[in-house]
Amino acid sequence: MTVRVGERPVVFMTPREIACQIAVVPQDTPVDVPFTAAEMAMLGRYARWGAWGQETAEDKAVVKNALERMGAVELANRFLAQLSGGERQWVILGRALA
Repeated sequence: MTVRVGERPVVFMTPREIACQIAVVPQDTPVDVPFTAAEMAMLGRYARWGAWGQETAEDKAVVKNALERMGAVELANRFLAQLSGGERQWVILGRALA
């Protein structure tokens, strides 16, 4: 049996390539981290950041689009601890899309 991402066997992919293709959406997300919804969604772009770990204008646009698709763009500047469980799930889904 061969595990593939798309048409490509994972044994021929780097961890970074896999991370750019696969996302995890946990059932529950800790709220004790002082992140805004936008910052949490930006973590979905982490595997695509360059050597200096800087988010780009493209990353910001992708995150904004992902939050818009989830109907959560108005939550972007709120801290996770301020969100309801359902709102946090929309943000985490946005992170997976990003």
